[in-house]
Amino acid sequence: MGNSKLYFFVSFTLLGILILSFSELYLFSKGMSELPEWAKALPHSSSGGHLLSVLAFFPIVFLTSDSKFEVKNLAIVVLLAPLLAVSVLGLNNDQMLAFIAVNYLWVVLVNTLPVSIFLIACHFVITRLGYKL
Repeated sequence: MGNSKLYFFVSFTLLGILILSFSELYLFSKGMSELPEWAKALPHSSSGGHLLSVLAFFPIVFLTSDSKFEVKNLAIVVLLAPLLAVSVLGLNNDQMLAFIAVNYLWVVLVNTLPVSIFLIACHFVITRLGYKL
């Protein structure tokens, strides 16, 4: 297994585990659910999911060499890891399929996609400045 495949697997698995473990930071809810204490200490308490997503995406974005970095691998992580995690959470809680779909779209559009776009931009800025990742 090459390093890029390993980093893909680590990011995919880590994002799924983080969504399952900190679902209150990722899933949509009308009322504010009980957030972890560390998330309450952030300037914007709902940004805890963003910080965890940065942690999950770090291996695939910054540890993969420039020649092997592919946006499509990151896109697979952004789109498929939340699908699996939200489906598991929804099926365990006997939620309707529509609610699972809403949560999936919420996780992708609010928590993972903006973070991944920001990290891709950081990756390309860093590599354009001449630093090797």
